[in-house]
Amino acid sequence: MSLSRFALGAALLAAPALVAQQLPKAETLLDKFVQATGGQAAYAQQHTTLVKGSMEIGGMGLKGTLTVYRAEPNLSYTEIDIPGLGKMKEGFDGKVAWAFNAMQGPQIKTGDEKATTAREARFHSENWKEDYRQVQTLGLETVEGKPCYK
Repeated sequence: MSLSRFALGAALLAAPALVAQQLPKAETLLDKFVQATGGQAAYAQQHTTLVKGSMEIGGMGLKGTLTVYRAEPNLSYTEIDIPGLGKMKEGFDGKVAWAFNAMQGPQIKTGDEKATTAREARFHSENWKEDYRQVQTLGLETVEGKPCYK
């Protein structure tokens, strides 16, 4: 093996380690996000949210509306209405996670599905340390022409 091939191989093997050393810690990125979006004090002033929007399922020609209600500490109700398919609803009242749609009917969520719904219903999600035991920055990607951490 030539010296240049060896050097190239060594550089390629070392590159991921060098990039990983240069990446900011995930904890730092998440804390900066909270600060950039108003900080803990601003989040603490919010007690309810209402989000309304429209959506489109590309390629299928389906359009609909989305409404999400959330309240402290962990109450949520989501409704998606797509003409022709009907309304899809789901919610969490702090204890019971449920869903309803025309194809499956009513359902009480259990296990991992309930745990996911409960975590998503927690109103103050800026307290990310309560949801995740470990976070890490995996790399840098380009999204819509801008560098973003993964």
